[in-house]
Amino acid sequence: MKTKILLLLFFPCYLFAQAVVSAPVLEKTAFKELGETLKLTAEATKQTQELKQSYNLLKDTYDAIEKVSSQVKGIKTVNKILKSQTSVIKKANTIHNKTYDLAKIDQARGKQNRKPQIFRDAVSQIVDDSYDYIEMLKMLTTTGQFKMNDYERINFIFKIESKIRHTHSKLDRIEQELDKQIGSSTYLKSRGN
Repeated sequence: MKTKILLLLFFPCYLFAQAVVSAPVLEKTAFKELGETLKLTAEATKQTQELKQSYNLLKDTYDAIEKVSSQVKGIKTVNKILKSQTSVIKKANTIHNKTYDLAKIDQARGKQNRKPQIFRDAVSQIVDDSYDYIEMLKMLTTTGQFKMNDYERINFIFKIESKIRHTHSKLDRIEQELDKQIGSSTYLKSRGN
């Protein structure tokens, strides 16, 4: 009976002592995770602003096309480019979201992985290039921007369409690689690695 009473008296002290030892470690971990979350949020905000910029340019380009000669305006490729660019923006946004998912999985595993940032940088570069193509399309379809006849404009528009298709292919490859990374990280997380 004495041992039970002694145990009951000293057991709360042991629990308190364990809390004192664990609390600084938990606070440090929570602070580190908060820093990572803030960093990811700042990057997401930046990427969202870039995507909004691309959308606005796309909208302005569409408005400019409405004012060009009927031959240039009438080709289906211009509308196809605009739809493709919209698709590029959506795919880039999807990939950015997946990079944050990968970063969260790796963070939960306690691992630092540069791959999410590498993917984000690659997609940002692709979106920037795509933005340049749309800017060029806007200038081509605006009367008086270039001293070109309609035939030259149309040929240049076809080149832009080819580049946008290539941009789509790049994004598809990046998304496939990212999906593999997410699958691998998820598997390792489930195994406790």
